[in-house]
Amino acid sequence: MLDGVPVQHREVQDHESQLFLSYFKGGVRYQPGGVSSGFHHVDTNAYEKKLFQVKGSRNIRVKQVVPSIASMNNGDCFILDVGRNIYVYVGKKARRVEKLKAINAANQIRDQDHAGKATVTIVDEFSPESDFETFFQALGEGSRSSVPEDSVGSDDQQFESNEERQVALYRVSDKTGSVQITPVSQKPLDAAALDPQDCFILDTGDANIYVWIGKQCDDREKKESMKKADEYLKNKNYPKWTHVERIIQNAEPAAFTQYFRNWQAHGETRPRLLRSVSEKARLFHCQVRGKTHKLIMEEIADFTQQDSL
Repeated sequence: MLDGVPVQHREVQDHESQLFLSYFKGGVRYQPGGVSSGFHHVDTNAYEKKLFQVKGSRNIRVKQVVPSIASMNNGDCFILDVGRNIYVYVGKKARRVEKLKAINAANQIRDQDHAGKATVTIVDEFSPESDFETFFQALGEGSRSSVPEDSVGSDDQQFESNEERQVALYRVSDKTGSVQITPVSQKPLDAAALDPQDCFILDTGDANIYVWIGKQCDDREKKESMKKADEYLKNKNYPKWTHVERIIQNAEPAAFTQYFRNWQAHGETRPRLLRSVSEKARLFHCQVRGKTHKLIMEEIADFTQQDSL
């Protein structure tokens, strides 16, 4: 259908996404058996409310979570995407690097997922109370005082360790005569591993599966890729309602590209480093000299967190 170009989402009864439910203005009613089509109009402005957690001490992660006050805490940053408006909520105990990463990720979501038409608003300790009220209205619940403490968000280093073990990339190919799923790599993931002649499954470890379709893969692989994704869910004992998103090469959303360390979008002249994957962090002091206006960079050896303040 439509040459397989559109992004495809798999929906499961009782676990439908908000984007799917938004097409039914009067609500969804389940009928026992088939019924005649009820499609009359599609709202092009419909959106799926998404909440992303920005967390980490050295390797900052952007992870999609349930859009609820229960998913938040005061020790991290959060990105709320509600279509025309994108909010960056900065927890009062969040790290400065988390705030910078959150702003950067929000700008990418605006540019890649909304064609640059959304407005990004920063909600932090310097914001007026009205901005907090607007944020929680968009979220649909909660208030500034009801955000859980930072301890609820778990330790940053433990979070990073868990994330490293979970994210993995798999190849779906029929080069052996039958369609097979073979592991490619775990984090750090390299964008060059995505071969346009094959399909791939990206397991983010948080109930989100992406099926990436290369431009040059054959029709059999395209048809079998979603079936193989279902088999993968069964083999991993994942719940049936696990979100599966089918995306096409050169039409990847920011939520997908963030898992690759050197992603270069279609039309860009140089890759963007979306996530730091270096085993050893390095800190540089940058200063612009007054008279010469030259940028001077000096590496700080054996640094501590206080050196970055």
